[in-house]
Amino acid sequence: MEVTSGEDDGPTAGGDCSGNHLTDATGTIDDYLRPLAPHAKDVTVRAIMMNVPGRPKSTAVDVALIQAAQDILMETGYEGLSVHGLVKRAGTTRPTFYRRYPDLGALALEILLSRYAVELDEVFDTGDLSSDLLAVQRDQLIFFTESLVYRALPGFFAALRADDKLRRSFFDRFLAPRRQSTALILRRAMRRQEIPGNFDVDWICDLLTGPFILRVQIPEAGPLDDNLVYATVAAALAALGYRGVDYEPETCVREP
Repeated sequence: MEVTSGEDDGPTAGGDCSGNHLTDATGTIDDYLRPLAPHAKDVTVRAIMMNVPGRPKSTAVDVALIQAAQDILMETGYEGLSVHGLVKRAGTTRPTFYRRYPDLGALALEILLSRYAVELDEVFDTGDLSSDLLAVQRDQLIFFTESLVYRALPGFFAALRADDKLRRSFFDRFLAPRRQSTALILRRAMRRQEIPGNFDVDWICDLLTGPFILRVQIPEAGPLDDNLVYATVAAALAALGYRGVDYEPETCVREP
């Protein structure tokens, strides 16, 4: 039996040692600390519904579409996701889908945002930079090895390269907030005198996330495991000139 929403069909078109001035290649760390819209953290249909204005937050057809999309992504990856196959499995229609999402990429992004937090600085605050970064990287390991994400990401990344609008939305709503959160974590460490003040924030973010993306795209490059977590944290701390929580701010020279 077809799941319907009771709606009419619509269109079908789819430094200094004190660490007071952290800078990067293009500006100050404050460039990364602009206000950003909050995003859902809960792995729920309701969380996805709240991100899409102008329609009910949760209906039977929403549940059916999201569940069908997740099932298809698990079975075939993003490459196997089509509007025709999605609405057929969900028991609904193409117009009903397009009233909710402009395209499949938008739906996939909403599912991604609903499953993982972007406010990492709020989730991880241990009082020590090395521990914070270790927690962030363990979170990344969980994210990149989660079955749905692991199956869907390669095809989704391919779609990002071909779709400027989707790529911008993915960056603005997922990557940029996570990078902003990393900048906030670094600012806390700077205030604790754990790191000096001059380095490239973008480069630190790339050191932390780039190896994971590479190994998702090319599994032969190496496994996604705890060794990668520790190696990326060590690389980031080395690039940051990490001094530790017991560093004395009066001097920039470490004891041998």
